[in-house]
Amino acid sequence: AAPTATRLVPDLVAERAAERPDATALVCGSTTLTYREVLERADRLAERLRAAGVGPEIPVGLCLARGADMVVAALAVLRAGGAYVPLDPGHPAARLKFMIADAGVRLLIADGPVDLGVPVATPSGEDPLPPVGPVLTARPRPADTAYVLYTSGSTGTPKGVAVEHRALLNLATAVRHQFPVTGDDRVLQYVSFGFDVAVSDVVFSLVAGAELHIAAECERLGEDLYARLRDSRITYAFLPPSAAMSLPCPPDARESLLPDLRTLAVGGEACPAELVERWATPRRRIVDAYGPSETTVYATTADLSPGRPVVIGRPVANGRAYVLDERLRPVPVGVTGEIYLAGSGMARGYANRPGLTAERFVADPYGPPGGRMYRTGDLGRYDADGVLSYLGRVDTQVKLRGFRVELGEIETVLAAHPGVSVAAASVRGDRLAVYVVAGGEPAPAAELRAWLGDRLPGYMVPDSVVFLPELPVNRSGKVDRSLLPEPPPTRPDLGRPYVAPATDTERLLAEVWADALGLPPTGAQVGAHDNFFDLGGNSIRLLAVLAALRERGRDGGLRLVDLFRHATVAALADRLDRPAGTQSPADAGEARRRGRSRRERLAARRNAQKGGNE
Repeated sequence: AAPTATRLVPDLVAERAAERPDATALVCGSTTLTYREVLERADRLAERLRAAGVGPEIPVGLCLARGADMVVAALAVLRAGGAYVPLDPGHPAARLKFMIADAGVRLLIADGPVDLGVPVATPSGEDPLPPVGPVLTARPRPADTAYVLYTSGSTGTPKGVAVEHRALLNLATAVRHQFPVTGDDRVLQYVSFGFDVAVSDVVFSLVAGAELHIAAECERLGEDLYARLRDSRITYAFLPPSAAMSLPCPPDARESLLPDLRTLAVGGEACPAELVERWATPRRRIVDAYGPSETTVYATTADLSPGRPVVIGRPVANGRAYVLDERLRPVPVGVTGEIYLAGSGMARGYANRPGLTAERFVADPYGPPGGRMYRTGDLGRYDADGVLSYLGRVDTQVKLRGFRVELGEIETVLAAHPGVSVAAASVRGDRLAVYVVAGGEPAPAAELRAWLGDRLPGYMVPDSVVFLPELPVNRSGKVDRSLLPEPPPTRPDLGRPYVAPATDTERLLAEVWADALGLPPTGAQVGAHDNFFDLGGNSIRLLAVLAALRERGRDGGLRLVDLFRHATVAALADRLDRPAGTQSPADAGEARRRGRSRRERLAARRNAQKGGNE
């Protein structure tokens, strides 16, 4: 059952402070605060906020550097009864001004003077704050807003997700126990405070009575992140997979690394199977935690095991997850559909955006009367055991050469290759490219393309494989596709040596192919025995080859099917140089195959007709 809303999250934090006042609550660099000190600081600021007119449904912006003040200020706003709005001081001023106006922020708590169009105050001090309205005496109710968190919008402007106290309470109580975080834990606060996982980091810790350790900006990746986890003896951490994969992990020392890290939760992007192989041990859980901000951080969780598929699992406590078709009907087990979420974690909607709220938060025909569900835009499917798999985004479904291509599916399949740590897919012009961070010794690009070719339709096999030391990430730690480099215009690794064209016809074809494929016209780019499709070719580019040969009067009566049949420079040159009326072995074999196929179809038709007459 949903938790009874008699005490809200700020009340539960105060209870922990009363129970264990001298226990460590917050650690950030050289700053260590006990529960008594955190609550005293928060209540001093909350008193100033209430005196300025902050109360239920009054949003307060927090534009603070990463540190203890951000946690204290958020708690202070909640204790005052208002709704906090985290704002990243590193964002452009125009974006911050938009969010402040959009959320209706009347007061900004910042580290110092900043001109963003509203009164500004610092979190410390005793001076009265600029008044924002009459003093309110009402306490916040479960249905009042606790925070507004901005996420990217498809229209190019961010949208603010308004989360109510009752949803935050469900997160802090019912959902927390699924991870779990207890008073014995040391929790790493890794993500940006404007990212929804920061909400769970803070409320999980402070409601449980745990220690919250805030990672510095210089402790975000690799050795530095590892050192923070080790030196603070972190027991619970949520990390984006790309950050977790950056942690050093020698295979022969895997069991002994970070012995205190009891739970590693990952989410925000697809979890590669290698991450599970690296970090799962008998003493450590790897939890895939899935959920959009619109469902108060988490919607499903799954305990991941080495050698098992990476899934997003089952709904969290008091939550529901549906996989529906375009007409909002449940799809059968094993069939892909769009994920819809419902339950106690539902946000109110988008702040001051009733139209967008109505579009994304729709009536739930499978829940209690009057209930709503959130349309995620994520693709998924249930298996026979009721376990949900994530299959990418609806909005990463691109159309490439007439085919619908789901980039997330390519990434998921490629990440399952034992030589791949993480992967991203992108469309560049009419080319499909994948970007790979290798796990150890890089696998040849030809091997990776063959891996995909064995598991996906041909049109989903990338033209280019680009190896990177790491994938570019944004401030939230997610892969930033806009920063992926253009694939280099060079001959890909085909797993076989380059053989230079030997005849005039071969050299002509190599030049024409290079032009059609967008490769440099000089250098060892197109070899005599390179397959056109292995070089990134497709039917559209074959048409360009045929047109170029016809322009030069060197097509020799070729048809498009001949280019498919003779897919190397040497084979096509042999076809062009052969006297008219003669057949190559390939042509003869193809003719025999077509004749055999035609005879088999005729025989099958005769048998069917015979059976129908009996």
